[in-house]
Amino acid sequence: MLMRMPPPLKSVVADFLSAEFDCKISPSRIGTRTLAGGLERWVGTLGRNKREQKKDLLVVLGFNVLSMLPKKKVDDAQEAGEEKEEGKEKQGLNTVDVIIPWNDLLKFARIGRMIEQDEIERRYEDGGVGYGREFRETRQALAGKLREEGWEWRDEGQQPFTEALSEYLKKIMALKLFHPAVRIVKVACSGFVMAEGKFKIFETMDRVAVVDLLGSMCEKAMVQEIQ
Repeated sequence: MLMRMPPPLKSVVADFLSAEFDCKISPSRIGTRTLAGGLERWVGTLGRNKREQKKDLLVVLGFNVLSMLPKKKVDDAQEAGEEKEEGKEKQGLNTVDVIIPWNDLLKFARIGRMIEQDEIERRYEDGGVGYGREFRETRQALAGKLREEGWEWRDEGQQPFTEALSEYLKKIMALKLFHPAVRIVKVACSGFVMAEGKFKIFETMDRVAVVDLLGSMCEKAMVQEIQ
């Protein structure tokens, strides 16, 4: 909420909050887990709020390219990156924009609810890395050792829209969404825009979803400080 302020003013406000309320002000990274959770909450409100369906959904996928290369190639890529001048393209595919028409959003959610748990586990394995605990270290390495990446958290509950999106990407683009090196970096819809360093809520969004989203962000900040 302080990101819109000029840097000098933001520093003054952060110091004031830290001193008056005995708290720590620090950046909070918005990763795949938070983005997918916010998207699922918003899709859950579409059935009762038709106004929220009049804008297409944008989901931007990113890739941890270096984690999928052999170590020698990673070292070579990093050395080459240091030698490149600023402004030149990075190695590999950076992002893919996935746009879903607004009138298909509820269809995605309905299809996702039909997916059984054993199908979910099969899709984890279909991502190229096993689902069990013995594969956790490999998944974390592919995810760049970031807590919200790697899809390791998906056993906590079902996300019907994300499941349907995974099936769609697999059939249309042969892209495995649940591969540990694949991540969601941005979600933009009629209710909000969320990215790694940005969170904006629109006035037309359903009130319940607004409260739910803000609550999840506060909970994320609290858990992040504890860990």
